[in-house]
Amino acid sequence: MVRALLTNWREKIISLALAGVLFAYVDNLKIGTVALNLPVVYTGMPQSLAFAEDPPRFIEVRLRGDKERLNFPTSKMRAEIDMKGAAAERMSYPVTLDERLLPEGVSFVEPPQFLRIKLERSVQRFVFIRPIVSGSPDTGFRRG
Repeated sequence: MVRALLTNWREKIISLALAGVLFAYVDNLKIGTVALNLPVVYTGMPQSLAFAEDPPRFIEVRLRGDKERLNFPTSKMRAEIDMKGAAAERMSYPVTLDERLLPEGVSFVEPPQFLRIKLERSVQRFVFIRPIVSGSPDTGFRRG
């Protein structure tokens, strides 16, 4: 029996190593990565501030897990930015992603921690406008 094990021992070790590498490769194929564009929801925005630039409407996140489990409905997923305590001088705000909506065995791959948002103070004023109208309206229409 020992003689049978020791004959062609190099080929047997190479075969075993190749089998191990092949097993690891095939096992790794079960795990996949997918990228999603999640809508961004801004909550708690102070009325005294406004966005200086259009804020991002979507944020890209990557998920990793079993390929079978990566095919799940994502309509309820979103990225939330809490704007409480926002200030015009402050530029980055924490991103909150709800991991409870992910299936078991699926996780975020390096999720974004902060989002850069530029804010400015806003002022609201009412301006009354009186239009100057000349001419008469077409038939069937009247000035009102």
